[in-house]
Amino acid sequence: MKKSGLQDMKRENLRLIMSVILEKESVSRIELSEIIGLSPSTVSSLTSELMEKGWIEESGIAVSTGGRKRTELSINKNKGYIAVLEIGWRRAVLHFMDLSLEKGDSVILSDYYITGNELLEKVIQYLKEDAENLCNGQLAGIGLLFQEDMNPSDFNVMYSTSLSSDTISFCEAVKTQFKVPVIEEYSQVYSFRQILEREESANSAHIEIGKKVFVSITANGTLLDMSSGKKADMTPFVETEDKKITSDRLTEGIVNILQMICMLFPIENVYLSGRLTEGEDLAKRVSGQLRKKRLIKQAVEIRAVKPVINHMETDLGMRVLKKVIYEM
Repeated sequence: MKKSGLQDMKRENLRLIMSVILEKESVSRIELSEIIGLSPSTVSSLTSELMEKGWIEESGIAVSTGGRKRTELSINKNKGYIAVLEIGWRRAVLHFMDLSLEKGDSVILSDYYITGNELLEKVIQYLKEDAENLCNGQLAGIGLLFQEDMNPSDFNVMYSTSLSSDTISFCEAVKTQFKVPVIEEYSQVYSFRQILEREESANSAHIEIGKKVFVSITANGTLLDMSSGKKADMTPFVETEDKKITSDRLTEGIVNILQMICMLFPIENVYLSGRLTEGEDLAKRVSGQLRKKRLIKQAVEIRAVKPVINHMETDLGMRVLKKVIYEM
């Protein structure tokens, strides 16, 4: 086998070992060998390399099995840290966690709406000048958490180099500045994933209602790509001529949205969430209109839901850490 092929295989085995340790939290070398299917000597050599680089450490927990002690291995939480930037209409907050995903300090960068360029400047200043006072190790990766009905395009950045300038996404600007893995997440899409895990609906639509109205769709169990990542901005369908969202216009707009969606996808369930003071009533009104006008051929159940979103920062941190491992 060529040297490049051997190096690729070694890199993949290192990633695999890191992934197993991350999933199990702590695991012995013998267990790694059994799980991955590599020889004990190979696992021992690879884990020694990961320890030398500071990625893993012996946790000090000795498990006795058949008279033999097995020393557990775990992720070295002090190797580096992950920053999750929570972006909302009213504020921007940096959350920090170590590589064991234990939450540390949070810092408010702004308590009012700022532009993408202003936010990027604050992130650069804090992560490059102040973060080392709060965190151990180096920055490993960044998560961007867009809250409520925020759109990434709302924070596009005018980015300039010595040769040219152009408008790029906030995510691309962050990647360019810090040269670490970066993952975007949207509270609306995260909410939809939580609903799908709980409801187990293979063909469904999620409509989140706030300052804007976004729609996400899953078909045959797959969350589809839309015009804005995993969601589509459908606000024009529910606004009046003076850009307001009234109760009647919201009902009419959602009916029109569902009529269009159900022509394209075999939707079985529709979930309404967001800032709803009349969630169940809205669901009943929409269902009533659809039945009355016979606008949809298939049977569709419409419900208002309150998804659990308490762990968004940690879950995003886990996704970032997995990407860090993948790009090792």
